[in-house]
Amino acid sequence: AVVSTQSTGGSATKLFHFLAGLYHVYFMLYPIIWSIRHPNYETYAGRWKTLTFLTCMINCWYFIAVFLHDFLLSYVLPESMSRKLKQLLDALFGGIVCPAAILVVTAFWGICYV
Repeated sequence: AVVSTQSTGGSATKLFHFLAGLYHVYFMLYPIIWSIRHPNYETYAGRWKTLTFLTCMINCWYFIAVFLHDFLLSYVLPESMSRKLKQLLDALFGGIVCPAAILVVTAFWGICYV
């Protein structure tokens, strides 16, 4: 197996991925793990029915995956497989993560200022 020594970004990029993943893990998974109740928690679908919460969870899992790719997998996987995984992560960001976040932000601020 060929060990990849390719750079997946500078130190600032890796630090950003780590901090973004840590932020999302703490603020999104902490309430789930410790069962901090939301007022409508017991209703149909609970907190999973809000697009804001779903978008935050998508961001959480995306940044965890990018962090794992940056620090662990890019040095363990062969270069061709690491490159394909990076392309998949880029496609997920461009196709799901970013559009969902833009939709939530514009809808929230649109409702807020109407």
